[in-house]
Formats: sequence, C-alpha cells, structure tokens
Amino acid sequence: MWIFKNYKLLAKNEHIELLNIRNSKYVREVSNDKDVISLENHLQWIKNLDESKCYLALFIDEKIVGGLNYTCKDNIIENWGIFFDEQTKPLVASIATYLFIEYMFSKFDVLYSEVLKEIQSIFWSLCDR
Repeated sequence: MWIFKNYKLLAKNEHIELLNIRNSKYVREVSNDKDVISLENHLQWIKNLDESKCYLALFIDEKIVGGLNYTCKDNIIENWGIFFDEQTKPLVASIATYLFIEYMFSKFDVLYSEVLKEIQSIFWSLCDR
C-alpha cells in the first residue's frame, strides 16, 4: 500500500527514518542543500512550515522510501522536489513522481521546475538499470 503522509503528522521515529534517507550521500549529492541536517534542526523546521509549503513522506508497505514537496505562491507552484532512498526501483520512483505531479496539477494551474545540471547524468544512468 502507498501512503503520502504530511511531515507534520509523522512520529519522531518516522522523522528519523525520513532524515536518514535525506542525509544519505546518495540524496545529498543531487540536492540543492548538500549539508547533513540534524534531527533537532529538522524538527524545528517542521514546526515553522506554513501553508505555502507541502511536504509529504512516501510510505510503501509501511516503510518510508522518500519525500516529495512543493512551495506555492499566488496559486503557482514555484518549486518542487522529490527524493527516494537508493533501493527504490526507478519504476516506483517514476510512478510516485507522476502521482505527485498529478496531485499538484489538480490543485494548481502552473508548475515551475528546475533540474540541476549534475542530475542529468544521474537520471540517464538510472534509466540504464
């Protein structure tokens, strides 16, 4: 079963699980912010999230496999992002991404996106799996 769960509703052990994925070298290498995030900073950041930001953890069979997020302003998605643990199969990541994009378009008419240059080569290597 697939469940998208708001970060604000996660239990502490779920935050730790999610943060372990986010802080993995695999994810940090393709992130805008490459720093390791402490649990304390993460929990404080969650408390300060406002309505313009949506952060969801993806559970598959009761295990967190990644996170998806967007930030909106004036009813437009200004940016969005996704990350998955290294064991997540490309097809699963693609389906989750599709569902997330579909969800965003059900709420908003405009979605902006940017792709980090170094991610292009990683993307193509994943397609070769």
